[in-house]
Amino acid sequence: MEKQTASFETITGNIIGNEGCVRCGACVGLCPYLTLYNGTIVFPDKCDLPEGRCFGFCPKAPTDFDEISRELWHAPYTGSPLGTYSDILIAKRVKIPASATPQYGGIVTALVEQALLSGPYKAALVTQWKERSFPGGVVIETPEDALKSAGSHYAGAYSLAAFNQYRQRHAVPMAVVGLPCQTLAVRKMARLNHPRNPHTGSDNLVIGLFCTWALSPRLFSHKLSEWFGAEKPGRFDIPPPPANRFEAFLKSGKKEIPLDEIRPLLNPGCRTCLDMTSEFADISVGAVEGMPQWNTVIIRTEKGRTLFQRLSDSGMIETGDLPSESLSHLAFAAGQKKKRALAAAGEEPRENSAAILSEQARKTILQNEETGDNPL
Repeated sequence: MEKQTASFETITGNIIGNEGCVRCGACVGLCPYLTLYNGTIVFPDKCDLPEGRCFGFCPKAPTDFDEISRELWHAPYTGSPLGTYSDILIAKRVKIPASATPQYGGIVTALVEQALLSGPYKAALVTQWKERSFPGGVVIETPEDALKSAGSHYAGAYSLAAFNQYRQRHAVPMAVVGLPCQTLAVRKMARLNHPRNPHTGSDNLVIGLFCTWALSPRLFSHKLSEWFGAEKPGRFDIPPPPANRFEAFLKSGKKEIPLDEIRPLLNPGCRTCLDMTSEFADISVGAVEGMPQWNTVIIRTEKGRTLFQRLSDSGMIETGDLPSESLSHLAFAAGQKKKRALAAAGEEPRENSAAILSEQARKTILQNEETGDNPL
């Protein structure tokens, strides 16, 4: 795929207007032409700039994966199931405050707390839904605030809009928690050569989340109101197969919803996403199959390793080896997502097929049967 000229018409018509948007929020919070309203992006007026920051940041715009991979690891993008990493293990928080509702082992929250405690990160981007109509990005500046954002929301939350707004006022290093599409956008933000780019050369820490798909925040919010009225769930979960259900945890107890009622709420743009484990993050975190009190942790960069080592040294967490069977299953699932994404991209307009891949990476995705052993 060839790179294209950025334009307002392309992002609003071919990506947002053609169901390619993944609701990451990278294009929002920069100017008056793209803004959030009632859980969706609206464009009250037309922008005539031929090269906009919005398009340059968008993870669904054409993106050369080799360029980003070479910048992070001095090597091309391989297309292997789990991406480039130096270590993979399991971890859990030893003591979880009674007021917190972390997901699985609570490692994401612990990483954010440690980043703010040990520096050099002055703030962190997280996602919150509490006391909001829709989930959204929130910038926090104290470790105590990290616990208030614990738990997964399973919805595209336009979180990077808050990141854009904060960075325009405060040029400080930040920890950014995001889905795979958002981790990719953060890398594009730091690389984009634009005179009004608030992220140019920023030294952020990227904490990536595992993600198979995300829900449309607007549709999901309306369904939650239909199912539960005014009561807002504190967190959500999807147990491994064969459960075939979506779980919502409310003050009144756990509620179960058949996955068949959830699938119509998926973001259509997720169909062409290659990445299940946030491959361009500094450190990635997800569930562990069959071990609900633990997290899988994938250390990808020296920056991620340094933070995780500080967290381990603090005594806040316990670590262990990821069972080989779990690693194989994770790699298989990640590889299958890549294959589905390539197949879906062949059915989509070129503007929705964002990844610029080498022929070798494409071949690896289609043929690779690795079990996940891809150390640096």
